[in-house]
Amino acid sequence: MPDTLPARQVPRRAIVKGAAWSLPVIAAAVATPLAAASETAPVANYAEVTATANPKVGTNPNFKIQGQYTDGANYVDGSLKAGTLVTFTFANGATAASYSGLSGLSFVSGDPAAGGPAIFQVTASTTAQVKVTFNNVAPVGGAITAEVLGGTGTATITA
Repeated sequence: MPDTLPARQVPRRAIVKGAAWSLPVIAAAVATPLAAASETAPVANYAEVTATANPKVGTNPNFKIQGQYTDGANYVDGSLKAGTLVTFTFANGATAASYSGLSGLSFVSGDPAAGGPAIFQVTASTTAQVKVTFNNVAPVGGAITAEVLGGTGTATITA
């Protein structure tokens, strides 16, 4: 009785059939991570800030911030990273009784009622706009400016 078993031969058809079946599986496995990566928004390196234009004394102007990414030629929506700080400065005696309507932001420090500055931070990475409203602003000529990632927006208070 021999100590070794005879080598098993695999028919050529079985190899071809196995290879033909595995190619789509391999192609799908390679394509899936590439597709997932291509849907991720780039991290914002700039922010577009819009503010209520010329709010009247006693009104509630709001600020909207949209993360943007620029490749040097084009701006596209980008992802504001969690923890990104948004600083509001109050000029020419501007004050706000309070703030409200936070969306995607949390308060960090400052006192808008005392003329700021007021600092907020992005709560979670997002490609959506983040927002804040300042309530009962005063006086005429006062200005509130938001600054984040090089983008600014100002609301100058009117009569």
